[in-house]
Amino acid sequence: MSEDINFSELWNQQPVPPLDINALHKKIKQLRSQKLRQLIIANVCLFATIAIMAGIWIMCRPLFWSTKLGIILAVLAMSIFLFIYNKLFPLYRGLNKNMSSREYFDNLLKIKNKERLIQTGLMGLYHLLLLFAIGLYLYEYAIRMPVIMAITVYTVSVGWIAFSWFVIRPKQSKKNNRGNERIITELERVIEQGDEE
Repeated sequence: MSEDINFSELWNQQPVPPLDINALHKKIKQLRSQKLRQLIIANVCLFATIAIMAGIWIMCRPLFWSTKLGIILAVLAMSIFLFIYNKLFPLYRGLNKNMSSREYFDNLLKIKNKERLIQTGLMGLYHLLLLFAIGLYLYEYAIRMPVIMAITVYTVSVGWIAFSWFVIRPKQSKKNNRGNERIITELERVIEQGDEE
């Protein structure tokens, strides 16, 4: 005498509560602030690093062309990274409270695509150039060291770049994408429900 109950049908019949648009706008504002802060910190750190490298060139007066080329490659890697990374500034600054949900959605998709390009292609170029730069830069000093010390210095340098590429970069990418994806998904729901403000 038991009646078959279709739980999936019952579940699908539940009303979907509308999203709180004000809470969504608050999340977007927090994302905007966080990303702009990250951009500023990256700029400050990389410009400071470039200044230190220029100072090393001026103060230490490297003798080998490899050392000078290493500094140039490192500065080039950081400059290319900053040039492309800073193209996110106008996209994040453009997120403002006067936008419709559709405009937020379109802008966040542009940001997502630009960040994906940075995480894949640009970061690969950056790490590769940095690897060559450090190798060339260290050569002048490594030949003056005992062999074991030189091998250790190169191993630690290559190990750090490998750790950055294989551990830090994927974690950063995953964390970054997770936050953007949540907001994009919520915006899709708002647009589908026609609850735009």
